[in-house]
Amino acid sequence: PGQWTVSKNPLASPRGNKVGHLADKKRDGSPVEPGDGQEQEQEPEQEQEQEVGRHRELLELADDTANIVVGENNNPELGHIEKLMVVMSINGQNVAERPFDEVISLMHQRPLQVRFASCDGQRVVEQNFGPEYGSLRLRLVDRVKILNDELALLSTELLQSRERQVKQRLRQDIAVLDASIAAARRRPHDN
Repeated sequence: PGQWTVSKNPLASPRGNKVGHLADKKRDGSPVEPGDGQEQEQEPEQEQEQEVGRHRELLELADDTANIVVGENNNPELGHIEKLMVVMSINGQNVAERPFDEVISLMHQRPLQVRFASCDGQRVVEQNFGPEYGSLRLRLVDRVKILNDELALLSTELLQSRERQVKQRLRQDIAVLDASIAAARRRPHDN
């Protein structure tokens, strides 16, 4: 397995956008005790908040300018590399804003040192892969593709939602994603 280090980014500012918590009571109103075998139930309002809240991390990604995002991790050895982390550097070279195809071609070289960061900048992971390391088993995707996919999901949710507050938040999230996608398309890429 490769070597890795995890550190908190001292320059990052906490955003605290995580939304949605499980209820702490059973259906009968009694408190849920740890280990009592009862699943915690969610109130309908909390489910809606959690649904809207699941977009927060993607909105943080929309604020980012890194082009390469971890879409999926199928490598148990790399459990510390999470979905939606961005690729910041390869072998000490900043690749955050380089075109997708260029960065992907660099990922095939060995030995390889890759720095990943959470989209909120709170966590940085540096991973080293030796000369004989095989496939990384990470699905890397273009940030704009993820944002477009999320934009489609939010649009569907907006059409299906009946609550005014939820619709208002969805419209705000859609506007943020839309602006980020437009900015990414306007940004010049070095070829």
